[in-house]
Amino acid sequence: ADQNLLRGGFRILQVVTATYATQQTHNTNGYTATGLTATITPQFNTSKIYVQAFVNGTVKGAEAAANTLFLELRRDSTSIEEIQNLHLTSTALLLVGTCNIQVLDSPATTSATTYAVFGKNAVNGSTVATQFGNTKSTITLFEVSA
Repeated sequence: ADQNLLRGGFRILQVVTATYATQQTHNTNGYTATGLTATITPQFNTSKIYVQAFVNGTVKGAEAAANTLFLELRRDSTSIEEIQNLHLTSTALLLVGTCNIQVLDSPATTSATTYAVFGKNAVNGSTVATQFGNTKSTITLFEVSA
């Protein structure tokens, strides 16, 4: 890793990937875990972490027009990205899709750092979901030298 630093910045130092394929429903307007999570221990506190998450089986249930899926990416307990209004319509339709989250983060640490995706409904009750039908979601963490 030290030789990579001598050659210049912006090199991939390590890659961590994880998958999750169990359907999760989110029936409240408070964030709950999607199950998609990965942990990386940066080699240097100057490193950046490029996070790429493919959340499959994102669902807006047909129970209510107001159903809207929100996704949030967290570094440990800190929110670093929020994707809002997935599948928002003015009518009660069942909609299924995929969401791609990409973030370049600067955690400034060499301690183990966990990135996780959470989901919520815009309203209490009714149903939105992730990994609908137990489809597989993936999160990949790339440590990039500064």
